[in-house]
Amino acid sequence: MTKFISLLTAAILLVGCTKEYQGETTVYGYVYTKGTNQYPSDSATELGIQYYASSGGVIGGGWNYLEKFETNDQGYYSYTFNAQEGERYRIVANKGFANHYHPYSYSPVSIANGSNQQIDLEIAPYAYLQLHVRNKIDPQIGDELRVNWGGGQWNSWNADFNDTVLRLDWGNTNLNLTAFFYRDQQQHKLFDTIYLPAFDTTYYLIDLDL
Repeated sequence: MTKFISLLTAAILLVGCTKEYQGETTVYGYVYTKGTNQYPSDSATELGIQYYASSGGVIGGGWNYLEKFETNDQGYYSYTFNAQEGERYRIVANKGFANHYHPYSYSPVSIANGSNQQIDLEIAPYAYLQLHVRNKIDPQIGDELRVNWGGGQWNSWNADFNDTVLRLDWGNTNLNLTAFFYRDQQQHKLFDTIYLPAFDTTYYLIDLDL
């Protein structure tokens, strides 16, 4: 009886330490430029399946590659792997494309274990905003125009200004522009939405004439 209990205990410990196989997992899809249905290359693109490895401590862990593979030369892919229970997986695009933002920083998409899942990877194209700012309302020393781009980025101009800045941003999307004009301890808020077509420069004028 004692021997039987010992063997049963060992079996329980073995099962407890082994990750269960959750099933065959297939991901497939297409790589394309945001706002279009076009593949941004004429050759294969390297993709990767990553899994999250815990550091075992309070802080940390990181993503590691399980496998790397390629699309065909038209941007389509399909890949099958064995997912383990409790593991987290995602797919990433590793290749950068001309006149596009590098996809690695924003393209990772979570994978549902044991599924047959379509994941299309959208790559953001470049676009430019040419912002022209002009103060033509009897400029005063205390005048200030501040444009807030978000993420702690901003531009400001003071007093008598007539200037142009060129800003790189995501194409085929809307840019929310927020600006504040200060005069005589009063704040005037300006807000607009600007559509930025890909691979092009959009001109926009802030012409202060309150």
